[in-house]
Amino acid sequence: MENRIVAIIRDCVEPGTAALAIDADTTVKSLMIDSLKMIQIVFEIEVDFGIEIPEHALFQVDTVSDLVDLVRLSRAA
Repeated sequence: MENRIVAIIRDCVEPGTAALAIDADTTVKSLMIDSLKMIQIVFEIEVDFGIEIPEHALFQVDTVSDLVDLVRLSRAA
């Protein structure tokens, strides 16, 4: 799951940023992901995993690991 989320993030960020190493500890800020880009990423994740992520939960996402945890919680609900 983490690898697929990283791939989605990589597809959505700027080309120069996509070349950076992205792992669970990578911060959203270091990838220069703004709120619009985050909405795009979450939309792609929702479509890919067939889930719905509450918008208010996005304010708690600081790292890739936070996003993976959010997807896990959404799948379990």
